Amino acid sequence: MILHFPLLLTIGTLMIPFVKHFGDHESAENAVTQHPNRWLIGHLIVAAAFGLSIVNITRIAEANPLAILLAAIGGGIQAAGLGADGVAPVVLLRHGLPPRRFFAGSSRTVPATFIVGSLLFGLAQILMIVGVNQAGQLPFGWGIAALLAAIGFSALPAIPSSWSLYGTAALSWLIYLPLQLTNVIIFY
Repeated sequence: MILHFPLLLTIGTLMIPFVKHFGDHESAENAVTQHPNRWLIGHLIVAAAFGLSIVNITRIAEANPLAILLAAIGGGIQAAGLGADGVAPVVLLRHGLPPRRFFAGSSRTVPATFIVGSLLFGLAQILMIVGVNQAGQLPFGWGIAALLAAIGFSALPAIPSSWSLYGTAALSWLIYLPLQLTNVIIFY
C-alpha cells in the first residue's frame, strides 16, 4: 500500500503533457489542445494519488494527529487544485472555448492552491518521517534521505514548470521506498 502513492504520482505526472512555464498560457493551452485526454487523466491520477497518500500517512503517523490533519487538509487542497486544473481546461476545449480562459482566470488561484497544499502536505510528510526516525525504524542514512526528500517535496511546487511535478514524483520515491523496504508501519 505504501508505494501506491509514488507509483500513481509518477504515472499521472508522466501522463500530463510537459509545460515549460505555467505562466505561459499559450504553452499550457497547446498541451491541453494537443493531448486533452492525457491532460485530464494525468491530473485525475495525480489527484487520486494524493487522496491515497492520506491513507499512508494516517497509517504510518497514527500517533501524530497533527501530521494526519495536515495530510488531510494539504492532500485535499492538492487534489482539488489538480482536479480543477485537469478538468476545467478540457471542458472548455470540448465546448469550443479556448482553455486559455481557465489559465488566465486562475493564474493566481491555482498556483497558490498548489503551494499551500504542498506546504501543508509536505509538513505532514516531514512530521511522519521525523516520527519514524525518532522511533528508530529507518537506518540513519535512509532516514536523513527521506527527511530531505520530504522537505524538498514541499518546496518544489514553487518552481512554475512541469519540472516541479517530475521532482515531486521522484522525491516521493525517496520518502516512501525506504518505508516499504524496511516494513515501517510502526503505528498499526
